[in-house]
Amino acid sequence: MYIVTKVARLFAFVILFALSACGGGGGDGGAGGAVLSVSTNNLTFSASNTYSSTPAPQTVVASLSGGSGVVYMSVFGSGAAIESTNFTITGDTTGEASISVRAPSTLGVGTYTGTVTVEGCTDVNCTSQITGSPQTINVTYTVAGITAAPAAVDFSVGEGQTPSAKNVTLTAASGSQAWTSSITYDSGTSGWLSVPASGASLPATVAFNASSMPAGIYRAHVTFNSTNGSTQVVPVALNVSSSGVTFVSPYVGTTNVSNDVIIRGWGFTGATQVQFGATPASAFSVVNDSEVHATYPALAAGTYPVTVDTLPTRANLVVVDAPAFSYAAINRTANAKALHNLIYDAERKAVYLLDVDWMGGTDRIERYRFSAGSWTSDTPISFGGSLNLNTGIALSPDGTEIVKANYYQMGHISTATFTTTANISAVPDLGIPTLSSISMANDGSIIGNATNQDGWEGYYRYDVLNRAFFKTSTPAGFINPINRHTIARSADGSRILIMPLPLSSAPNYWYYYRSSDSTFVATALQTLNIYGRLSSVSVSRNGSRSIIDNVVYDDSFSALGTLLPSWNDSDVVIISPEGANAYIYIKNTGVVHKYDLTSAIGGVFAEVGTGTAVPDAPGDGILMAISPDGGSLIIAGTERVIVMAAP
Repeated sequence: MYIVTKVARLFAFVILFALSACGGGGGDGGAGGAVLSVSTNNLTFSASNTYSSTPAPQTVVASLSGGSGVVYMSVFGSGAAIESTNFTITGDTTGEASISVRAPSTLGVGTYTGTVTVEGCTDVNCTSQITGSPQTINVTYTVAGITAAPAAVDFSVGEGQTPSAKNVTLTAASGSQAWTSSITYDSGTSGWLSVPASGASLPATVAFNASSMPAGIYRAHVTFNSTNGSTQVVPVALNVSSSGVTFVSPYVGTTNVSNDVIIRGWGFTGATQVQFGATPASAFSVVNDSEVHATYPALAAGTYPVTVDTLPTRANLVVVDAPAFSYAAINRTANAKALHNLIYDAERKAVYLLDVDWMGGTDRIERYRFSAGSWTSDTPISFGGSLNLNTGIALSPDGTEIVKANYYQMGHISTATFTTTANISAVPDLGIPTLSSISMANDGSIIGNATNQDGWEGYYRYDVLNRAFFKTSTPAGFINPINRHTIARSADGSRILIMPLPLSSAPNYWYYYRSSDSTFVATALQTLNIYGRLSSVSVSRNGSRSIIDNVVYDDSFSALGTLLPSWNDSDVVIISPEGANAYIYIKNTGVVHKYDLTSAIGGVFAEVGTGTAVPDAPGDGILMAISPDGGSLIIAGTERVIVMAAP
């Protein structure tokens, strides 16, 4: 008979079969004479269009015959078609591999393939395979119908402006088909959207035009029907904002230090003056109607309203003294689990941690504040709910709120009172989603990924001021890293760097979200991310330098050089705000190493000094942050928060 246990191997489970002597020696050590077979070597899946339900999983039976001893079995899948493989023991000599394919909405129209490999081995490292091993199961998955690219249209303009047209390309899985369209208005005033009513053939480029409207949010969806009965639905949103200044990023400056900021809002075209309080900007340039780049001079500590001409403003530049923290090891509150986010709030000299209970218990946000020369902890804020695999928190561009993705809603927490002020449901706009990792753009947009119960998965934008969700479109070839939480931002919120999906046997491209025009941009950088392991990523204040693990990249993601020592999964890296230095905390040694990033010799950046020992261990799951002036490091783990001067 067989018994089973599971251990990790590559991208799959390894299943251990222990054969009792069934006529013949060998005991439990050799699997002598065992033969592996499967019920089929080919599987076919199909969906009628991208809005169809995901096809049901299909089962392949794996059988062992003959021999005795121990057989180790692994079942793993690869290729765009395959979502997951699960293996279950069903009898003394059989097991079932359940193969699931991805939701059709995540792939689009087309034919996709994959392979499932079933191996039977005589040792746990699979250096020797039994007869009939490996068995390959070929998977073919066809998504029929028409597809639209982009899959969603999002207009954002200022009041009184007419948005530029946006094009959607319709394509068919096969043949040239006639098509018709219809518009359904979901909220707000109707009649603001126009789309051609029909076309004679596919592919076709369809212009979406929106009218000038009063400030508000307007939603609609366009349904395209082709002559073969296929349907494609494109959601459309029109977000019209009142003129004025909404945010300045970064909103915290250091006393007597001049620096650059990005000002966001609407109505900036033709602007002739930018001021910080009563002090004019040293320099400024108008990028577009919603973005101004400016330099403020050295200022005393205080709060400075940020104005552009005479437009109304809600944005303030807060100038604070650089912190002079003494070394501190702060014991975290009890029952720490999986640390997902670390945020340093320079205005309040506070540290926020997101501690996640993966098994559907209670997530919590912890806060530690520096006051009167010492660190104190506030009562954590708890968030119950369903499974939160990779949720996240972000600080709003003005520092007034911590925002938390929590299953199907976005929680707002006041930084002034450290209390929850609102929980905004994503269900009306995203279905019934599971919201995952998030990051904050400088216009007040949360960029996050999600999947919903209808099979949709992708990126969304959440407006923290209007408290509304919008589906966004990603470029062709972009693989959504659903349920991953390595997305890192520059301090000025101009770009959000996104790690590729870590479920592939081949390298994938990194992307970043460009806040200026709300688009996802492909980089030239590819990495192979091992399943179950996340890269340590850090981005400089303005995005001109990035570090991924121990490699430094410029703003075009060309490698500039490496940092030594070699990289381990438990180590963590941070780049200084101006991008001139980098710091790596090595968990195994408890040492922080500093590197000079101004030049590389032979492709390696020089270490400054020999390292600084950290007296106390932070624990596991380590994250690191740096103060805006670059003078203080915060290192957090499951056991404690370390605050220290940057070497």
